[in-house]
Amino acid sequence: AVRAARPGVQVETPASALAVLKGADAGADGETADDLAPVETVDLNTATAEELQRLPGVGKVLAERIIAYRTENGAFTVPEELMKVKGIGKAKFDAVKDRITVNTKGGTA
Repeated sequence: AVRAARPGVQVETPASALAVLKGADAGADGETADDLAPVETVDLNTATAEELQRLPGVGKVLAERIIAYRTENGAFTVPEELMKVKGIGKAKFDAVKDRITVNTKGGTA
């Protein structure tokens, strides 16, 4: 139950209480619908600069480098090829690998 504060008295609500209120429709393990939503994936072969910037650690400059690499070298064939782009090392790749795909549309398997 939530008690109203007296007029003129501010009451801080603990973060844990806010989490309970926010997740009132949460499942038994506390997951909300937002927690269960699928993670958006970005296709390296078709993504715009704006779409690439939704990836963790990818800003405008890096997004432009990815597009330039794709333009100069053709479609990405495997996600790991992203590490050939200047500025993307193993750590950055690991941060985005679950959110990228490389659909080759009509290519051979």
